[in-house]
Amino acid sequence: MTASDHLLLPLLKEAAWDYRHQSLCRPLMPDVDHPHIPWVGFGYDHPHSFAFVPDESGTMRRNLAVIERRAIENLKRSPAKWEVSTTRRGRFRPPQRLLICAEHFFAAEHILLPEFLRAGASLIRASRLLVGVPRRGLMVALDARLPETALAQFGMYVSVEYYEAQTARISPLPFLVDDGRIVGLMHGHEEAGRTLAEQQRAQDEARSDLVMQGLWARSDPASDAETLILIAGSADLDRLDDALRGAFPQLLSNCLHHDPFGGEIRVIIHDQLTPDSDDLRARMITWSDKFNGIAADLVAIGERDPIRVSVVYGIAGGRDL
Repeated sequence: MTASDHLLLPLLKEAAWDYRHQSLCRPLMPDVDHPHIPWVGFGYDHPHSFAFVPDESGTMRRNLAVIERRAIENLKRSPAKWEVSTTRRGRFRPPQRLLICAEHFFAAEHILLPEFLRAGASLIRASRLLVGVPRRGLMVALDARLPETALAQFGMYVSVEYYEAQTARISPLPFLVDDGRIVGLMHGHEEAGRTLAEQQRAQDEARSDLVMQGLWARSDPASDAETLILIAGSADLDRLDDALRGAFPQLLSNCLHHDPFGGEIRVIIHDQLTPDSDDLRARMITWSDKFNGIAADLVAIGERDPIRVSVVYGIAGGRDL
C-alpha cells in the first residue's frame, strides 16, 4: 500500500518538533515570532501512525499551497464537533459556556477550518473567540469579550493542559480568532501551567512506582539475531499504559538501528509489580494490537522485514497475547 492510498491531512506539532526541517510544514502564524507557535505539518494518516510528507531538500515547498488545500478539504469530512460545557475541566471552571472539541485525533487541527470556528462562535453568540490547542485531540474556545480575569484563567487552563501532556503537546498559547481566522494571540500565561503540572507529576510518582527496563537477548544460541525484551511494571495501570505508549515509538526506532535485531520485540509485564486483573488482561490485548499495528505501518512504509511484538505477563513467560 502506497502513501497515496491513505488520506492526506494536516497535523499540528509543537514548536520544538524535531523533524520540522525534514518535513513539509509551515508555522501556524507565519508572521509572528514566538517560541510557542506550533507547526502545521502535512502527511498521510495510517491506522496506527502518521507519515509526514518529507521535504529535506525544500523542493516540496513550492507545492505547499496545493497540498494544504487537499489536506484541508479532507479534514472538513471529519466527524469532530463542538460541545458546549459549563462544568469544571481539571482545575478550570468556565466563567461562562466553554466550547470543547475533543474525542477525535484531529480535533486540534480544526483550528485550520474557518467555517468550523465560525460555527463555534455562533453557538455561544461570540463575535470573537480565544482558542486553545494545547495537545493532540483537544481544542477549546471561550468568548474573547469576557472580562480579563476570565480570559487569564482560560490562558492558565490551556497552559496546564499543555504541560500535563496527556497527549502530544501542541501549544500553551490561546489564539485570538475573528470571523473564523486567527488574527492574534494572548501571551503572558503560557508558563503558568508548568509548575502545576510538575507538582502533579511529583504527586503521581509518589503514589506509584514505575519500572521499565530494556535489554537485548538471543533466543537461539545458534543465531546472531537478537530479541528486544522490555520489562515494565506498575501497580498504577494508567501510569503503566502512558509509559508504554510513550516509550514504544522510540524503542521501535532503536530496534531498526540495531543491526543484530531479529524482528521480535517481547514486552514482559512484571508480575511482582503489577497485580493481575481483568483490566490488565484487556490492556495487554490492546497493547499487543496497538504495537503490532505501529510496527506493521512502519514495515509497510519502509519495506522492511516483518516485526512481531508480543506482550506477556510474568518474568517467567506468562501468557503470550
